[in-house]
Amino acid sequence: AWLYEFTRNPHRKYLLRHFRKNTGVLFYQLISASVFGRILERYSGDELYFYTYWFHHATLMLAFLKKQDKIRSFVSRAHSIDLYNEHWLYAGDRHKPLPYAWFKMKYIRKVAAISEHGKEHLLKEFPDCREKISRSYLGVPDNGPGVSLPLQPFVIASCSNFTGNKRVWLIPEILGGLGKDIRWVHFGSGGNTESQVKKAAEKFLSPEQVIFAGHVPTAAIMEYYRTHPVHLFMNMSRAEGLPVSIMEAISFGIPVIATDVYGTPELLSGGNGFLVSADDPVAKIAGLVDQLRNDAQLHKKMGEASRKLFLEKFSAGKTYPDFIRKVLHGLSDN
Repeated sequence: AWLYEFTRNPHRKYLLRHFRKNTGVLFYQLISASVFGRILERYSGDELYFYTYWFHHATLMLAFLKKQDKIRSFVSRAHSIDLYNEHWLYAGDRHKPLPYAWFKMKYIRKVAAISEHGKEHLLKEFPDCREKISRSYLGVPDNGPGVSLPLQPFVIASCSNFTGNKRVWLIPEILGGLGKDIRWVHFGSGGNTESQVKKAAEKFLSPEQVIFAGHVPTAAIMEYYRTHPVHLFMNMSRAEGLPVSIMEAISFGIPVIATDVYGTPELLSGGNGFLVSADDPVAKIAGLVDQLRNDAQLHKKMGEASRKLFLEKFSAGKTYPDFIRKVLHGLSDN
């Protein structure tokens, strides 16, 4: 497997530089395949479907089982770091590529990227595997539209951990010059930039303008969106696969401002917000927030577009039955 990967993967310097780590991954999954293969012997007469949620280490284990003819086939999703590999950059963090993508592609039956951007990336990386590559969006439950109330105070929500890639510290700086009727609620905790974010909040916003909700169960966040006015959702990441946090926001008809990275534009493809460059100045983004805050008609239009886009493309009631159908029929369509 290592030699096969080395002869096909153009990122050979990475494979050599991290030889010990990558061979460790290889042997661990070989052992896992051996153990799992023995378990499968109990089900030799059953019709089994093998699926991995990430194009990750477990997918490598299944590739070994397929190579050994212990399973007939398997399929996988591909999200972000497991998809873009050496191209995936975490701002402020080290590169975190995953090896053996070429080996996995040799033995996989189908791989479904969660975004059109991811699908096109796979087609570019593996042009000889076109028949194996598809796109299948994730989805979130439909909890109904959110609360429709006047735009004062203007409430902005964000949801993520505090990592260099998420760049949450930019949000209070963006909002800081927009006046006292701005409110910001952030869901999430953990990561190495939490103190930086909170210092920025203290510098640019008053205490009554900010709520750090911390780690909150998804159901509680959905209930907040359903029962409280949220006028805008913001995501300032440098890299995203297809953010579920944005899916959740648009499901309630909330407009979005987000960075134009990887699959994110597909969640703003219905005129439901503003895409900004990851390098746009704070003042430019603040101007977009101010525009939305001061134009009730535009805000209403974008909110309706969010809800419409969600119902058409990202409702779990549609996307997951569709994915199951694709798996059972070979992922032959988009």
